[in-house]
Parts: sequence; structure tokens; C-alpha cells
Amino acid sequence: MRIKILFKLFFIIVSVIRLLTFQSWAESDPFDKTKRNFSQNTDMLVEKTNQCHQSAAVWAENTEFKQLKIVGVLQYEQERKVFLMDAERHIFTAGQGDFLAKERMQLQAINTREVDFMVWNNPQDCGQGELMKIKF
Repeated sequence: MRIKILFKLFFIIVSVIRLLTFQSWAESDPFDKTKRNFSQNTDMLVEKTNQCHQSAAVWAENTEFKQLKIVGVLQYEQERKVFLMDAERHIFTAGQGDFLAKERMQLQAINTREVDFMVWNNPQDCGQGELMKIKF
């Protein structure tokens, strides 16, 4: 009888510890959208940006391309992604066809040795760009 009581007490203590550790883990979850802190910058800055592809979604749109660093390439079956890090150590994941940075450079191709970007130098002619290859 005494062993059953000790076993139940042990089970309750373990359950409470697991619950407390789960709760602290859940509170520090970086992917919890409800606990993100947003701050809006009220200062208006006039910057020169590329006017091509204004309606497209842009990864790292507040960062200049020269501040981004390629930190890795992921290939899963036929899909490839490139991981980029900015100066504040934020990680961005982009795939083929995605636009990056203030310059709105389009990611054209990803392989294990290089990444190709399309640079839109002429805002009047968004149909033609210059291909830039970054090798690693």
C-alpha cells in the first residue's frame, strides 16, 4: 500500500515538473505569432529603390543586398532554397523566383556551387536585367 502511494506521489511530481518545463518552453517559442513584438518606425526616409516588380513580395526588403550574406543552401528532392543572413543576424530563406533586398534582385537559380540573381539596373525597362553570379 505504501509503495502505491509513493508511486502516485512520484507520478504527480514528475507530471508537475513536465508541465512547468513545457510552459516555460512554450513561453519562449520564437515561432509563436501572438508573442511577437512589433515596433513601427515613424520616421519617413526617402530612399532610392528599384521600381520594377513593385507588387511582388520581397524578402529582407529593408536591407541592402550588400549587407546580406549567403550562409547555406538546402536541397530537398528537386526544391532548393538559399539561406541568407543580414547584419543583425536575421535569417531569410528564399527560393527560385523570389525577390530580395531593397534592390529587388530576383533569385534565378540555386545550386551547390553558386547562386544566380537578376539585377534590374534600368527601372524604365523592367523586362531586361543583368545576371549576377555569386560563387562559394
